[in-house]
Amino acid sequence: MQDLGTLGGLQASAFYINEQGQIAGHSFKPDPETGGVILAPFLWEKGRMTDLGSFGGKFGTVTAMNNRGEVVGPSDLPGVLGTHPFLWQGGMLRDLGTLGGSFGFATWINDAGTVVGFATPASEDLVHGFLWANGAMTDLGLLDDNPCNVPFFVNASGQIVRASNCFGGVDRPFLWENGGRW
Repeated sequence: MQDLGTLGGLQASAFYINEQGQIAGHSFKPDPETGGVILAPFLWEKGRMTDLGSFGGKFGTVTAMNNRGEVVGPSDLPGVLGTHPFLWQGGMLRDLGTLGGSFGFATWINDAGTVVGFATPASEDLVHGFLWANGAMTDLGLLDDNPCNVPFFVNASGQIVRASNCFGGVDRPFLWENGGRW
């Protein structure tokens, strides 16, 4: 058993391990501005924990990692104005943006680097699923009259599974494939 350490805070949690033995999670670290703490995503490999960075806020975590060591999750903006989904690849943190609103959250990444998640449009009243691939975010829309669309996983074939209602009520599983509508 091996202690992976922290980013300088008292606690850290590991959530994912890939075929290369890379580990992703989050760790508390000291906030030099306030004396409090920041929750930051990390990637651990070859005995070293790397802080993946942030978009200037105080919260970031990991929601998935693929076998190429690419990591996704949410990171908040300065002043906690909302979170944006991030992709960490090749040593760089990338803001994937939203669908026009203030909130977004990446939920999964496959080994091809395709990311799924959910985000608010400019109206901020609904939550749409998204697919991010090749530098572009695609709005997956909503199913019927459900106010929320939360994709959870994307496989190597690009098939996406999701829940139809994230605000209570009855969830129904759905499959999205071949660029088709839910």
